[in-house]
Amino acid sequence: EIFNQDELFSLLPPVLEEELPENQFFQLAIKDVKNKKVLSLRDFFNAFQIGTPENFLEKLENDFTLFVYSSKGRNQLGFAAKIKEKEGFSQILNSWEKTMDEDFSNLSLFLGKKESIKRPIFKNGRYKKQAFRYLSFPDIPNFGICYGIVNDYFIFTFSGESMIKTIDNVLK
Repeated sequence: EIFNQDELFSLLPPVLEEELPENQFFQLAIKDVKNKKVLSLRDFFNAFQIGTPENFLEKLENDFTLFVYSSKGRNQLGFAAKIKEKEGFSQILNSWEKTMDEDFSNLSLFLGKKESIKRPIFKNGRYKKQAFRYLSFPDIPNFGICYGIVNDYFIFTFSGESMIKTIDNVLK
């Protein structure tokens, strides 16, 4: 529970540093006590000043699942949101790649990334016939930007491992 969105900066570190059972998902529901509601995707993006392309958030449901995947002593943050309008969504994501690293910089720096990549080049990944795109940060093992569309859901994680485990979960 938080009383204002600035409290997210102090709320998340203990969760991400907590020793959790390995290879498991933990859903985070953040309640804004003052407004008596659970934080929406738009609220979360606003709190971390995450820039988005035009119409990106309008194409997703505002309810989302924020989660931590625990792995080898490192908790990895991610989220999933249902896509409500597919038309043009992939094109928005492709064009966003030029600035995605910079747009998520407040959150990724908060999670331990040191600096932005000057010329981000996303690569293709594939797992269980599901395509996803990723950008690796060589200075931090198993850390990067990963996103994909699986079964009408937009999935975003900060590691390839958590992307693969999330795909497994969505395909169940």
